[in-house]
Amino acid sequence: MVSHEDALKKEWFALSLDFTLQKKISLAKLRFDDMWKQILQSQYPNNIDKYPNLKKLPNAVRSLPNSNAERTFSFLTNLKTKKHNKLSPASVNVTCIVKSALKVRGETSLSMIIEKKHLSRMSTNILYSSVA
Repeated sequence: MVSHEDALKKEWFALSLDFTLQKKISLAKLRFDDMWKQILQSQYPNNIDKYPNLKKLPNAVRSLPNSNAERTFSFLTNLKTKKHNKLSPASVNVTCIVKSALKVRGETSLSMIIEKKHLSRMSTNILYSSVA
């Protein structure tokens, strides 16, 4: 089974091969949103999207606040090191959410209070319920 990351990489590398030089030049002249709209409207002859995984990328990029982008990438670089390169996207996402929530509340992992409801979510059948 192909992972989402592998499928995204495959689409990303195929992208440059799918357009002629002239088409690339015309796309480069467009605004960011218009360029991606044209690219992502590309379909195979049987009306199947060529880039179903890439369709998610522009929204993810636009969702990053400009002022926080550098800090976010710095945090992600520290989080996903060579020793921790196997973290799933879901784990990275949850870690970012927890860190952000703690910051908003003025807490740290050392000062937060862990309640019984938090511990009840740590059972094997809950943690791994979506794993096939």
